[in-house]
Amino acid sequence: QRFLDRNQIDPGEDNPTTSYETVGGTVTAHVMYADIKLAKFNIDKARVAIMRSPEQEKYADGILGMNILSKFNIQIDNIKGIVSVSRK
Repeated sequence: QRFLDRNQIDPGEDNPTTSYETVGGTVTAHVMYADIKLAKFNIDKARVAIMRSPEQEKYADGILGMNILSKFNIQIDNIKGIVSVSRK
């Protein structure tokens, strides 16, 4: 709910739903468009899927799909604890 609350987004019942295959199985989510930020990059009108999961909200504010991640080069340095993000 944090992302939804912070951005005053209410998926409502009028928004279409779709199913997604995730690591945890198939989920159904409301589909909307929202402005989001990844590192220092603003992404206008990104397609987002709103999934309400109190259990997941304890650990994450959301997940990013390939529709967003495929636009960036992302490097993870586990030893230094650094994630570097740049546009492709």
